[in-house]
This record gives sequence, C-alpha cells and structure tokens, in this order.
Amino acid sequence: MKALNNVMTRSEAECFRALRRWRRQYLHGKLKQSFRPKIPFNKQRQSASFIGRSTIFLILVLLAPLLALYWLIGSLRGLVIYPAKILLTHVKPPGLRAPGERNIQGVHYQFARHIELPPELYLKCLDEWVAILYGKEKLPKFSINQYLDTKYLLQRRVNNAKDRYLNDLLINQISNAREELSRDLGYY
Repeated sequence: MKALNNVMTRSEAECFRALRRWRRQYLHGKLKQSFRPKIPFNKQRQSASFIGRSTIFLILVLLAPLLALYWLIGSLRGLVIYPAKILLTHVKPPGLRAPGERNIQGVHYQFARHIELPPELYLKCLDEWVAILYGKEKLPKFSINQYLDTKYLLQRRVNNAKDRYLNDLLINQISNAREELSRDLGYY
C-alpha cells in the first residue's frame, strides 16, 4: 500500500494503514472463532433445572451429527472467506482520497466506508490516529476514553449483544465523543 503516499500525506497514509491493521486483527479473531463449535441452548442450559438440562443434553446428543455438519460448513466457510478478506486489507481501495478536513473528523469521514470494526477496536484505532497525527505526547490527555465512559458502554454492549438500540446508542456516543475530541485537538 505504498501507493497511499501518492494520494495523501504520510501521516494520513499511516492512519489508513493503522485502520487496516486493526481490521486484520479483527479478521484474524473472526477466523479463529469460525473454528470454535457453537453449542446451541447454552444460555438456557445454564439457567435450567436438572430436568431442563437433561432434556437439552438429550436434544444435543440427538442433533450431534447435524451440529457437527453445521460446524464443519462454518469452518470451511471461514477458511475461505476470512483469508481472502485479510488479503484485501493489503490492497489500496479504489477511490481512496486524502481527507478534506485536516482533523480527526476529516480522517474518519474520508475512511468511513472502510471502517469495519467493532466499537472496542475502533476506539483503539482512534487513539492510534491521535498519536500519529498529533504526536504520542497528546495521547494520554486526548484519548477517546477521556470523552467516553468506555468501560461502562462496552460492558453493557457485551451483556446485551443483541440489543440494536444499545448498539445504536453506543455508535452515537462514539460519534459525539469523536466530534468533541476533534474540536479540542484542532487541525494537524
């Protein structure tokens, strides 16, 4: 991705490379997850009585061949899809341009269609952008974590992973915090 230096400044290119590194880390995790078998009724089994757990165990034993086939198909799918996605993170996407606005918001808006990260990795990526664009000495004071109660938000997200409202709220709060951080840091 050396072609990035032809399109944008060195620090902006380094921000995009950082985004791609975080994306690769995320995809490596997804690749590993694709090999882990997923046991259905796991939450129900933990809160069920003895008879309920026994019934769930019996159902799982009866469905074992289908569950093994499902796991094998998922593993093969992961083995094909994730390495290809990882390889694509090493290629400069078409139409990539330099940020118009020379601040964190501008970098985010320019790279937005390439940001495919969960919130916890995106926050780490934002901190890396601050270090790249403004210097590492700015990082402790101007970390995105200073603008968000990230521990609380991410814990709620983990506990309520299926809650779409909570996920939208988290994304909205990250957006507001990023805007405030950008305002405080100014232009690079």
